[in-house]
Amino acid sequence: MFKRTHMLKNGKQLEILRCTNDDIPYIRNLKNIMDDEVQNLYHMGTHKTTRMYYFKKLMAEPESDYANIPIRASLSTANNKNIFLLAVINNEIAGYVQANGMWKKEEDPARKNICIWDIEVISKYRRLGIAFLLIEALKEWSTENGYDNIYSESRTNSSWWNTDKKSLKDNTAGINLYLKTGALELNNIDIKKAVIFGEEEVFDEIPNIGEKNMDEHERLRLQCFNEMRAKSYKWILNK
Repeated sequence: MFKRTHMLKNGKQLEILRCTNDDIPYIRNLKNIMDDEVQNLYHMGTHKTTRMYYFKKLMAEPESDYANIPIRASLSTANNKNIFLLAVINNEIAGYVQANGMWKKEEDPARKNICIWDIEVISKYRRLGIAFLLIEALKEWSTENGYDNIYSESRTNSSWWNTDKKSLKDNTAGINLYLKTGALELNNIDIKKAVIFGEEEVFDEIPNIGEKNMDEHERLRLQCFNEMRAKSYKWILNK
């Protein structure tokens, strides 16, 4: 098991664990699993029109609406393509990072890349350097397992979208974190092609969000798309 222990500046001990399907009972028994903030974190994308709240699904009954997507879809896997690192303090969830390893062909080990899909720290544990330690742990694990690069979009956190105001949140702190952990800033790169094929190709032109006859929903959607693709970040491993 990949496990790292750190002493934080507040005197608390932090454990970062790479969790697999076998660790579901452990995660379910963490003290704050049912707290509203934890239950409302998600990184499983969408199912039809419903946001998939991962920790809510973890505690849901089998017959619930979330049953169609398996928990293991976001937990670490034996083939090292899913990576879920959980930060724990005093038997409580403090944060996590979820990423996926991708490469062009299973038989082609020449280039292996990882994409970070979600990184979060619970509000009561922020400003302690936990997000920094999560990224450093991901870099360490990725290097040990033969990956070449880690990529992330500029709007990676599952909470980057303000649900109440239906608007983008400022992610300056997240971008500063990426730069602090050694990421290179890329501009207008197709992140999926970069991760899967190693091709850092510039996006084509997209519609202007100021176009006439564009409803508010479409304008916000394009604004999100622009914000997400405008900048991305890359950590080069095994230098």
